[in-house]
Amino acid sequence: RPAPPASSVAKPAPPSPRTPAAKPPTEPRYASIDQLPGLPAYSESQGKPLPNHEERRTQPPAPRAAPVGAAWQRNAIAFSDDRRRPLIVVVIDDMGVDRPRSRRVTELPQPLTLSYLPYARDLAEQATAARSRGHELMLHLPMEPMSSSVDPGPNALLTSLSLDMIRRRTVAALDSFSGYVAVNNHMGSRFTTWRPGVEASLREMKARGLAYLDSRTHADTVGGLVAEELGMPSVDRHVFLDDVMTGDAVRRQLAETEAAF
Repeated sequence: RPAPPASSVAKPAPPSPRTPAAKPPTEPRYASIDQLPGLPAYSESQGKPLPNHEERRTQPPAPRAAPVGAAWQRNAIAFSDDRRRPLIVVVIDDMGVDRPRSRRVTELPQPLTLSYLPYARDLAEQATAARSRGHELMLHLPMEPMSSSVDPGPNALLTSLSLDMIRRRTVAALDSFSGYVAVNNHMGSRFTTWRPGVEASLREMKARGLAYLDSRTHADTVGGLVAEELGMPSVDRHVFLDDVMTGDAVRRQLAETEAAF
């Protein structure tokens, strides 16, 4: 069973030298998502979430750009940037399969970046609803992890597949819904280190004018490097917010994000 929506952050632009002094931390208004008013009731789904293979990167790469008018720009949401403070993107992964949790995420204050698994049911309907609420969309593409005991989901990109099949599975996932700005990898600690497969997949993304977010599930990933060589816009994940799924742990990761940027 796929994991519930997971969170990560990526930084699309470096901090400005005019960044104002940080404000002292304040007490959180809500201790957990369950205390946010107006959200639908939630019942825990059956089954246990699959483990994630995660790795930390201390030095974020320089952001890369793409030609104006690409699909990722047309599908991007509008936002206000005073160019005096760093910008932080919060990405919620694994969207679409756990419908109650996914619905609750879409009802959080926008804008968030929501990344949907291509094998979710009623995916086009779910994505349209999320977009109508002001959220930005991504495709969460399943890829092979290092552990053979972890299931990345149906039609995942695997190192045992031919390059033609890699392209076919990538195209099928890209066709699963529309209106998204970028693709990021679901799992993929093994696949993202395999350059031929990564390049075959990213070429299909580039042909559609999409950006790529490398979730960096392995230190030897070549995703960002290949995207740069292909002339695609790309960015790396910097901090996983919910390595430990408790409110205190997530707040510590958010504090780490603020301190880094």
